[in-house]
Amino acid sequence: MCGTLILVFKYAIADSTENALDIINRFKHRQFHWKEDGRHQELGYVSQELYAINPALVLSVPQKTDSHYATKRRYDYPLFK
Repeated sequence: MCGTLILVFKYAIADSTENALDIINRFKHRQFHWKEDGRHQELGYVSQELYAINPALVLSVPQKTDSHYATKRRYDYPLFK
């Protein structure tokens, strides 16, 4: 059953015709350290790699010199927890 919050923002909810497991299996699950504070990330994703799979998985974040990508948080850990 869909949560109440989902129903507030969406309608005509139906099963996808996409083979979602094939898409998820293309994700490269990474571990890395953040440059800003050296914090270790045990499981995460490189936005540019997700963009290559499906641009809808990331946000374009304009910077002064160019654009960087950020993962859409709803596509991050909830898939795997």
